[in-house]
Amino acid sequence: MKIDTRLACTTEKDTIWTLYESALRAYIESLWGWDPVWQRDYFSKAYVASATYIVELDTKLCGFIQLDIDDTGVYLRMLVLTPTVRSMGIGASLLQEILRCTHRSGRPLHLRVFRVNSAAKRFYEREGWVVEAADEAFFTMTHPLNEFASMGGSTVALVPENFEVRMEV
Repeated sequence: MKIDTRLACTTEKDTIWTLYESALRAYIESLWGWDPVWQRDYFSKAYVASATYIVELDTKLCGFIQLDIDDTGVYLRMLVLTPTVRSMGIGASLLQEILRCTHRSGRPLHLRVFRVNSAAKRFYEREGWVVEAADEAFFTMTHPLNEFASMGGSTVALVPENFEVRMEV
């Protein structure tokens, strides 16, 4: 299986919205209710502000990633895969590659997971992530490699245009 990522195009926003809604709606509804206008606006703002990547398996869309990248760190906003490709090692491979790239850049990687999404939390814990903070809705998680990343300083530029993953799974 060949996995590729690339920056999403404006024309792919609706497709990504569909993936976002199908993956997150149940969790959001259980916490706050689903306001379609508010959700669409929130999604649109994040789409513009974040680096959004299409994930392809053998050239077919199978998910998306959103990263917020700044000088101090990287926040993994979204890692969403279609149900048909979950549990195939794709998410773990993508996560390892993102962590490797952020580590090489000298920036730590952080993420949040809904407290009600126990499957996602278990996935991240299996990949070595630990809870560093919690609130009513989320666990904020970090990885032990983050300690080394923040000590080393930036050694590799990490900009959205050159963050592409190509790998065999």
